Amino acid sequence: MSSARAPVLIEKLKADTIKVPTVTGEQVAVPSTEPMRGARILLECLLKEGADTIFGYPGGAILHVYDELAKMKGRIRHVLVRHEQGAVHAAEGFARSTG
Repeated sequence: MSSARAPVLIEKLKADTIKVPTVTGEQVAVPSTEPMRGARILLECLLKEGADTIFGYPGGAILHVYDELAKMKGRIRHVLVRHEQGAVHAAEGFARSTG
C-alpha cells in the first residue's frame, strides 16, 4: 500500500463507532478510534468476502491477527487446529461440505 493511501484508511476509521453485523446477524457498535493496521484489514476483507469461519494455528508471525480477532468478538469464528497442515485440510473439508 502506498503511503498516500494509508491516511485515507486511517481517516475512515476515526468515526466514534461503526455498526457491524455479527455472525448471527445482530448489529453491534464497535469503537473505531485506532488506526487500521494490516491484521485488521485482513479480517475486514475476509468478512467483506463473506467468510464467517477461519481455521488456524497461532504462532509468532500471525499473533497480530489473533489480537485483532479477539477484538472482533462474534463477527468471525476461529477453529483452532493442532497443526498448520491440519488447518488446510479442515478448511478444505469445511468449504466442500458447506459450499
